[in-house]
Amino acid sequence: MLLCGGDGLAEIVGRRWGRYHLPWAPEKTLTGTLAMMLGGWSFALIMIGILTSLNVFPGEFVDYIFPINLIAVAGAAVESLRLPDIDNFTVTAAAVLYGNLLFPPEYWLQ
Repeated sequence: MLLCGGDGLAEIVGRRWGRYHLPWAPEKTLTGTLAMMLGGWSFALIMIGILTSLNVFPGEFVDYIFPINLIAVAGAAVESLRLPDIDNFTVTAAAVLYGNLLFPPEYWLQ
């Protein structure tokens, strides 16, 4: 969901309203990075809400909020790096890594 909800939004928002460029990646903006994080976070929470309400995912919706926050921040941080043409892979890899670290095994071994 970081890429679905965040990556395209970062491009649009960053080009339209981005004024402050990131020191480590001058072609990217703080506004775009925040849009990526918030867009991905929003999409992830919506999907988690749907999947927990249908009992596809175990546990309660609130169990997922904190890990999703951390995953969204990590994904936005990785996306802000100067990694042209592989950022879609690296954001996904960061999300999978953090998801495996943050969710207990009973959540991902079903």
